[in-house]
Amino acid sequence: MSTPAPLQLRSHTDRLRDRAKPPDWTIAGLLVRGGIGALIAAPGVGKTLLGVHLAGCVASGTPFLGRSIAQGQVIYLCPDSPASTERRMLALPAEAQPNVFSVPDMTSLIVAVPEVRAFAKARLGTAKAIGLLVIDTWDAARNHASGGYAEQDSLTESIMGMLRGLAVDCNLSVLILHHCTRSNENRARGSLVFDAKCDWIGNVGRQGQGEDGLLLTTTKARDGEAGEVGRLKIVTKTIDGLVLPVLEDVPDLVGGVLRQSDIRERRQDLVLRELAGPGPHTKQSVAGASLIPEGSMVRIMDALRALGLVEPKGFKLTARGREMTAPESNEDAA
Repeated sequence: MSTPAPLQLRSHTDRLRDRAKPPDWTIAGLLVRGGIGALIAAPGVGKTLLGVHLAGCVASGTPFLGRSIAQGQVIYLCPDSPASTERRMLALPAEAQPNVFSVPDMTSLIVAVPEVRAFAKARLGTAKAIGLLVIDTWDAARNHASGGYAEQDSLTESIMGMLRGLAVDCNLSVLILHHCTRSNENRARGSLVFDAKCDWIGNVGRQGQGEDGLLLTTTKARDGEAGEVGRLKIVTKTIDGLVLPVLEDVPDLVGGVLRQSDIRERRQDLVLRELAGPGPHTKQSVAGASLIPEGSMVRIMDALRALGLVEPKGFKLTARGREMTAPESNEDAA
């Protein structure tokens, strides 16, 4: 029987020395080195499309929604739908292609994690270091328990512990793609241990965006901020006759390195400009025209009314609101 490690007591000086510095991010504000993140969504919304896009950003060093990237190679486990996932990888930019390794066939994470660890460990400190491990999807890759909730929680705890050890030892981030529950799109399906063990969770949805866009929202963040991260639109790219979906940023509506206050001000400006146009206006029409989720419109309208720019009821600008949105040419003429 092994002897347990002695209890470690850390003083304020110890903590200050080791912790008083910004996190080491793979994706600024979202995925931290040594941490575990998750993308949660209903089936068919676009988790894999976003997972592949993120893999391409890390592999090429391309900013994601304005957020800086620590470039590194990517291992992408895709046992759920390998043919479709690898086909989408064909549309990755040329600079990302040699840095993304896909794993279409695997038995389980308990078997795969030690192999991934050995591969990543051998590349530590080199130009070919692994920066991101993507698991697509959790249900397809993990081991399943045949017992009740306690056994499922125990197995989830064990696998997440293995992934945490891998992330810390190999200085990389783990990103897990997982389904939401039927009743709550912000909650991961299955064991509550999954949510508890993640450092960051992002919800992928299409609320108020039509069929050609994705909205990424942070629902849990141990470091960084919760709230909307940004939008991407789905476009197509033709590769050797194959028409493949890819993602592009929606201009001016990205979280990036902007402060939340900057994002709010930008959205308020978009709404004001739309309200200055010909009406009649409704919450739905303004949200659709300005590419802002309807759920955010309530907060924006409340803020604009509190500033005296929109009338207390309805969607009409006040005199001050009209003055703020008047074209510069009119001001010059006056």
